[in-house]
Amino acid sequence: MLALALPLGLLIGAVIGSMGAGGSLLTVPVLVGVLGLTPYAATTASLVVVATTASTGLVVHARQKRVRWSMGLTIALLGLPASWLGSHVARTLPDDVLLSLFGLVVLVGAASMLATSRRSSALHPLSVALTCPLWSWCRAFTYLRWFAIGSVVGLLAGMFGVGGGFLIVPALVMVAGLEAHEAAGTSLLVIAVNSLTVLAIRSGAGFDVLAILPFAAVAIIGSWAGARYSSRLSGKHLQQGMALLLLLVAGWALGSVVRA
Repeated sequence: MLALALPLGLLIGAVIGSMGAGGSLLTVPVLVGVLGLTPYAATTASLVVVATTASTGLVVHARQKRVRWSMGLTIALLGLPASWLGSHVARTLPDDVLLSLFGLVVLVGAASMLATSRRSSALHPLSVALTCPLWSWCRAFTYLRWFAIGSVVGLLAGMFGVGGGFLIVPALVMVAGLEAHEAAGTSLLVIAVNSLTVLAIRSGAGFDVLAILPFAAVAIIGSWAGARYSSRLSGKHLQQGMALLLLLVAGWALGSVVRA
């Protein structure tokens, strides 16, 4: 199984490093389906992989001046209460319920990737929220907007061990007006802070750290390579391919619950 997990870890790291989104949604299925962890243990172990790969990619993006530090830290810090809440909610949920909810989150991630690749805000899941009268009122208050985004992302990190980059990146592009590579770099900052925070909250959760170290190591290598060479990749085709992969992952997660 490890022979299959290693190339998948390399792929996941490359996706996180290059796009600042999406790769963490693949980590939990690999940890459950390939390495045999329980859903809750997988969402905890996923945080180790996501935190290390995001931090690696962040260093590369920072060297290339593609990180908005104040914006990213603000979003991350404002979302910390939601991270704590999500972590405690996940602990109370049965494995099949947690896996079902994860499958739905992956579907949203796939839709987000497809919409972003088409560069059409009307197709994006965020478009409904952004046209809401309450959101329009919040637009006048920068920190309130960042609190809303950070809370959603923090809740996802706490419950499912994912970084939430599939929401952060389009939000930074559509709301803050950042260009794609800068949004990816800033997203990695939010993901790293969120993942480390939730990992600290879940410090008592038991899983075999040694079992995921090789997986995490190759993911770090992939993250460095993805961040280093992201400017040479076709963002549109990468996002479309990632969306199709996420649809398969969502089918696996929801199918696993049905078969159980």
